[in-house]
Amino acid sequence: MWPIYSGFWSRFAAFVIDTLLITIGGFFFSGLVLTIVTRLLHKATTESGENALIFLTIPVAAWLYFAAMESSPGQSTVGKLAMKIKVTDLSGEKIGFGCATGRFFAKFLSALSLGVGYVMAVFTSRRQSLHDKVAGTLVVQRSLLPPEIAKAEPAPPISTAARTLIVIAGLLFNPTTIGLVAAIAIGFHRH
Repeated sequence: MWPIYSGFWSRFAAFVIDTLLITIGGFFFSGLVLTIVTRLLHKATTESGENALIFLTIPVAAWLYFAAMESSPGQSTVGKLAMKIKVTDLSGEKIGFGCATGRFFAKFLSALSLGVGYVMAVFTSRRQSLHDKVAGTLVVQRSLLPPEIAKAEPAPPISTAARTLIVIAGLLFNPTTIGLVAAIAIGFHRH
């Protein structure tokens, strides 16, 4: 039988797809909100006001996107659909909006740990990252039914070479590390 639990790389690819969609959608949503606010107030906003609006709307758009999509009947974001994976509870059932919201905000723990929270999926028996453990969720192959997920055996161990590669990738390409590198680059650019 094929693997029950989603691997690190398919989850990473889904994350990249979703991040691109949220970024594009977030800027569109910010522009829409900015237009509405400008018309309601009958005055133009400042550049700092526009930046603040973008800073606020993209996280809200991301939360609504992940929570609504992962708690929907499809149980997947667009990225997860592309990778043929879905989010379930520990029994293989669909999660609710509250659980999906908790899972989304628990991702901040995974990111703030410099990626360790994401990488721990390689070491857990059901391939759960930190935010999955906190929310009580699994990321599994889309085609599986709840009874198959509920009675699934632990995932087979991953080779040391594969674990090492995933740990390095997870530590280098997580949101916190990327943000820190971007902040340093911007700081050097200004001097």
